[in-house]
Amino acid sequence: MTTLLEINNWTGRSDDVYAPDMAAPEDDEPMSGHAMRFPDALWKEFGEACKAEGSSRSVEVRKFMVAKVEAYRRKQRRASSESAD
Repeated sequence: MTTLLEINNWTGRSDDVYAPDMAAPEDDEPMSGHAMRFPDALWKEFGEACKAEGSSRSVEVRKFMVAKVEAYRRKQRRASSESAD
């Protein structure tokens, strides 16, 4: 069975979705709901791991997404600067 995750906007806070220290982005960037599917066992264990670290699934997914985008941008900048040489 697969678990469906909806990452909601900032209007409906829930301890399961948001970590206690999590605040809205500084620039009040709007967030939309998006759905993703995960195997149930992975979803459950991921939640346990996040909770053990004092975090939440949403916080950790966002961290991963930010890191992935930052790596992509660095790669794009390197490629751009190399082609300019």
